[in-house]
Amino acid sequence: MQKLKILKISFISVSFLALTTAGVANAQNSYSYPNLNLKSCSLSKSISLSEINKITGETCKYDKTSLKLSDGRTFAIPDPGFGVSSHTLVTKDSKHVPEVNLIRTPKGDLAVKIDDNIFGNSSAKEFVSDIEIRQKQQYKSTAKPTASNKCAKPYYVYLGGKWIDTYRWKINETWGPGRGATDRIRAAADTWTANIYYCGKHSVAYATEQYQGKSGTAVGVTREGGCAAHGSESTIGYGVISYPPDVLGATCVHYFLHELLGIMAEADVKFNTLDSWYTGASESGCSGKWDLQGVATHEFGHVFGLDHVGQSTGQVMRPSSPPCDTGNRHLGLGDATGVKLLYSPIPPV
Repeated sequence: MQKLKILKISFISVSFLALTTAGVANAQNSYSYPNLNLKSCSLSKSISLSEINKITGETCKYDKTSLKLSDGRTFAIPDPGFGVSSHTLVTKDSKHVPEVNLIRTPKGDLAVKIDDNIFGNSSAKEFVSDIEIRQKQQYKSTAKPTASNKCAKPYYVYLGGKWIDTYRWKINETWGPGRGATDRIRAAADTWTANIYYCGKHSVAYATEQYQGKSGTAVGVTREGGCAAHGSESTIGYGVISYPPDVLGATCVHYFLHELLGIMAEADVKFNTLDSWYTGASESGCSGKWDLQGVATHEFGHVFGLDHVGQSTGQVMRPSSPPCDTGNRHLGLGDATGVKLLYSPIPPV
């Protein structure tokens, strides 16, 4: 388990951590978990973006209220000191889908970031801006390269968070495409961890994951493409995602706030059952479908802390994908460089 440079955390709850008992015990050697004694606070069932200033109180848990955006996506309200972010991969040439990040400050105020725009009261906005400045100082993304070859120059962008323990996940195969699907998803996870291969090279990435078998837990991605409340496990699975109509997969990442970055606690991935999926092991057998392993490789990039990059860069983390994009099973130079640096024993500078 890696230790971060700054070890103080404000306002977190150990019950939210997706860690093993041993992982929690090890974490408690470095971190202090104050008892929040959260209470359920009442609001209407859903609120709009213009009403987010109603969310306040460092001991308030809004477990019966969700944020509904104008595009129809709904998001559970995180607890104080926590956040949740949503990321989607769409079909090639589809319209841009804004990324959404909900952040509750330790004092309980809610900030909502939609792409580069921050909504909330002045205190919440200032808090988010301050966090982003410190994240960018510690974890610098690269400048956009001029070449479009995925192996020409490294280009990566960070979400601003990482796992300090192994990412442990289960799969819900309900509504899945059947034979070979779970194998393809497991192969996608392996692409980012331990011995990684990219652009004819071999290296080591210190990100770790562990597949823990099948699950009956619903995936924490809503039908509209938003994020449900945090749960007791990270689940990957299938279901309808109605917004946008061309979405292939969506990832919701739950994290708690650290002085420097977000510490990931849960990550759920849903693959859209409105799409037809290719689940073969061969890269040459796909015809007119979407390559499940390639799309899953992209979503695992979000799971491990990478954000979207420019479409022209050719990286796995570009925001859209064409049919049968089996090339997305393989990391580009930027993808590999980003995950290696993020999980390096020596923090990137």
